[in-house]
Amino acid sequence: MKVLSKHRGFFDFFPPPKFLSMLPAGVAVSDDSVKCIELVATPSGMRIGRFGEEIIPSGAISNGVIQNAALVEKALSSLQTKHNLSFVRASFPEKEAYLLERSLPLAPRESLRETIESQFEEYVPMRRAESVFDFDVAGVSEKQGIARVQVSAASQAFARTYESVFRNAGMLPLAFEAEEQALARAIVQEGAPGTALVVDIGKRETTFAIVHEGSVWFTSSFEFGGESITQALGEALSLPLAKAEQVKCLYGVVPPSSHKEVAEEILKQLKPIEEKIRQHLSYQETLQNKKMPVERVIMSGGGSNLPGFAEYLEQSLGIPVTLANPWVNIISFDEYVPTIPLEEALRYASAIGLAMMSANN
Repeated sequence: MKVLSKHRGFFDFFPPPKFLSMLPAGVAVSDDSVKCIELVATPSGMRIGRFGEEIIPSGAISNGVIQNAALVEKALSSLQTKHNLSFVRASFPEKEAYLLERSLPLAPRESLRETIESQFEEYVPMRRAESVFDFDVAGVSEKQGIARVQVSAASQAFARTYESVFRNAGMLPLAFEAEEQALARAIVQEGAPGTALVVDIGKRETTFAIVHEGSVWFTSSFEFGGESITQALGEALSLPLAKAEQVKCLYGVVPPSSHKEVAEEILKQLKPIEEKIRQHLSYQETLQNKKMPVERVIMSGGGSNLPGFAEYLEQSLGIPVTLANPWVNIISFDEYVPTIPLEEALRYASAIGLAMMSANN
């Protein structure tokens, strides 16, 4: 018996209407901004449609929790008006989503759902009556009669706060998904074997995700991002923040000898991220009696695009370290050059992964 279908995203509110001809845009929400992007299906393959970003005022969202709904709605409403958004697939922070993977007897999708629901409180630290959940069929072994499913769960109260701000801003969310799941969909090449560590360096926070054969197994984060590096560089070199940001992005960790102090200060500030990466490289878990050592590191987020940083980490860590390609699963550069430069696309990677949910269905 085969699994009937793959999961469309983290808890679908309702199926898309039949008249929906354009693919819903992906909308990624973080503490400091909201980004959207639309993928357009053409006879020549996927192309980029509308995209844009709005700043969320400081404090309106803190650690993923909406503190000021009016300010968040204002940013979302501005995005909706500028880009004429209606149906969307959106993200919320991994801190509020509980993720796990289970191997279940192969069955139709509804039967898998019933099995997960009946065992929900055995492996999810939430009361079922107060939670929403969905799952993704990550892999199937007909020979062994096993379906590998990834379960996502969140509290109903938290989920409804996100649904509410989107609806009040004039957008209808078809589904929500934990941000790191969307990110992995965009930057981890489909069918790639083994285990990768995704390092997503944002403005104020860095998030780590262990991704095994396309499934997110573990996530963690800490409050340190590109903004912290800029501030420290400005203080060390007595530069205004705008100039420090310019110097950071221009020279990175491989400046000319005349700016050696820039590299030294940036590397000093990047040490916490490097140490966190080393901790995650020791991660091992058992999947059907197989070890899952991390074999490669994928750098993402606007803060990862520092000249020479990936190369420095690769030499220091002794394993392959690459800058993410958010188009790896949907666009061939031989056929189409995206209208968004790669360094900017890194900031849109989660939104791209959300838009891919629509393209894959």
